[in-house]
Amino acid sequence: TLMPNSSLFKFHHLRHLNLSGNNFISSSLPSEFENLKRLEILSLFSSGFLGQVPSSFGNLSQLAYLELYDNKLTGSFHFCGI
Repeated sequence: TLMPNSSLFKFHHLRHLNLSGNNFISSSLPSEFENLKRLEILSLFSSGFLGQVPSSFGNLSQLAYLELYDNKLTGSFHFCGI
């Protein structure tokens, strides 16, 4: 499980993050990803996430590449960066 209080979300200068292929079975995507304002590449495919994609993902204005496939995610959102 990827917890919202994970120290991962304190790496504010992080630009590339790949958590693909991890076993976060039945975990939802934490909205705390929005704390990573400098993210340009975010890969979360095949990680067992389910539920709504947080609308806060749309606030990642530097994001140029996002991989969410092969999860059980629903919803839609607008990206200002993509």
